[in-house]
Order: sequence, then structure tokens, then C-alpha cells
Amino acid sequence: MRLRAPFPEEDKVMTLEEAIKRFVRDGDVVYVGGFQYCIPTEACFEIVRQKKRNLTCWMVANDTVLSTDLLVAMGCCKEIHYGWFASWPVRRPPATIRAFKEGRLKIYHYSNYTAMMALMGAYFGWTFAPSLSDFASDMMKHNPNLKYMECPFTGKRYVAVRCPEIDVAIIHCQRADKYGNGQKWMSRTVSDEWGAGAAKRVIITCEELVPNEVIRHDPDRTLIPFWKTCAVVEVPWGAHPTGMYGYYLRDQPFETYAARHFMREDLMWKFIEEWVLGCSDRQEYIKHYVEKFGYEALERLRIKHHIYPIMPVDYGFTGWEVFKGVEYPVEE
Repeated sequence: MRLRAPFPEEDKVMTLEEAIKRFVRDGDVVYVGGFQYCIPTEACFEIVRQKKRNLTCWMVANDTVLSTDLLVAMGCCKEIHYGWFASWPVRRPPATIRAFKEGRLKIYHYSNYTAMMALMGAYFGWTFAPSLSDFASDMMKHNPNLKYMECPFTGKRYVAVRCPEIDVAIIHCQRADKYGNGQKWMSRTVSDEWGAGAAKRVIITCEELVPNEVIRHDPDRTLIPFWKTCAVVEVPWGAHPTGMYGYYLRDQPFETYAARHFMREDLMWKFIEEWVLGCSDRQEYIKHYVEKFGYEALERLRIKHHIYPIMPVDYGFTGWEVFKGVEYPVEE
């Protein structure tokens, strides 16, 4: 008899409104996925629309004002932990800087490496993780989650970083099935794998839903397995203005447009009213984008040059039944 992996049976597809309402709770520690690309911006929009409060946000490299900076601006987030966090066009997260200066926000800096180690440690269930980064930096002075330690075996000095307890991770994938198997490729952003693996609850937003057979025939691309996932939401363009490998390019003109609005608080509110609160979902957001900038502005973002593996990958197997009745006798 051939053994099989447990087959998922629960259909977890729902609207983003329902997913955020059910699985993101006031006071949660939230891992915001992505690494410059693949950031779940529409999920952040929905958190704003639902007025979630007192969130602690974790991320490694968040490069857009329309994710965590937006959450800070709208009073959703009280504390952030990050390795790198800004918007390239303005070299800063404007709302976050204002909130920090006004005493409305706590921020904790790490190097990218140490932020990754903290999430990896959380994935393994550790309370802290060793790091070879952040030595002799001002982060050691100002971040109480970083301490010096010595290896008990060699005496070598490390930085110990406190590992977070993630309540919910929000990950944007290229594709997923209805059971919650999420697949990513190219820059897989290993922090997504660790953040999702550490989380008590996972929300997947994806560019497209695919049949379970697609997932099973290409299992190595599955970053998040069904048993970690609470909700699956199909959200085309769900990472815009950040990009999604194989689907669309990062929209640098629009990110610049948004970031310059965020530099001035009055213009930021105008932008949020128009693009976040004024659009009920991503479909309305994209419709507004086309109305304002033209369909060609959207089309130029689509991936034009497609690259596929030259050789197929063989996931074939041989069943154990081939050994039935086979025995090699001991030679005296």
C-alpha cells in the first residue's frame, strides 16, 4: 500500500474583508510579508479600513509607504520591528518618522541579518537567536531586544536577539490552492517562510487561485503548507505598487507619487481618502488607477519577457511494493 500525505479538505477561500475581520485582532503581533517585492499592500489597506488598533508589526525589508507606514499613519500600529524600512523615492518612511517624533510609536531597529535570525528563531520556537551582526552599532545601545552573549562551548561572542511571538502572518504569493498551500518562486524571501511558520495564524493573498493538482505537481514551490493557513484570498495586483515576480513590475512612478504625498501630512490624508478609504477593494483600486493614469500605465507593468525552465523536473517515485518478496540471503 502506498503511503500518502494528509489530504487537505477544508476550503479556506474567503474575501479579504472576512479574513482580516476574523484573523487580525487588536493588539496582535503581525508579520508583514515581502522583501521590497511581494508586499501584501491590499491586506494593509483592509486593516486600515477595519480600523484595527495597537498592532505590533514585524518585517525585514519593507519598501513602500503603502504598507506599514500606512498602518502607522492611520493609528493601527503602536510598535514596529524591522531590518530595513523606507521608500526609495524619498529615502524614509514619512508617517513613521512623524509618529516616532511625536511619541506615538515605538521603533526597534535591527540589521537585515539579525531581523532574519529573529524570525528564524521564532520559526524554531526559540526565545532568542544568535547573530553575527549588529556588533558595536548604536542598535545595541537603543534596542533592548539585542544583548551580547558568549557561546558556552567556545567563548565566542555573539549578539542575542529576542525572537518575536507572531500572532498572524500576512503573505502575498503568486498562487495558492483553496486549501491554503501557497507557492512562491524567484526571490522567495525566506523571512516569509519563517514568519509564516512561526505564526499562530496565516493569511495568504495570491495573484491567482489554482487547482490543488497544480500544487501537487510542483511541490517544491510551496512556501506555506495548508496546515498553517487560516484564509486564502485571491487578490490580483495585491502587491501593487511593489512587484510580483512573473506577473508585474514594481510601479516606481506610482510609488514615487504616493511617497511624495506622504511627505506632507495634508497631502497624505488626501491620498488615503482617495486611494485607500475611497476604494472598497483592490478591484476598485485598479479601476481607479486606470481611470486616473490610463490603461497603458497598467499594461506597461505586466511582465513581457517570460522565462521558463529549459528542462522539466521529474517528481516521479517508485512504490515500496517493488520490494515485495525480495530478500538477499546471507552467504555463509
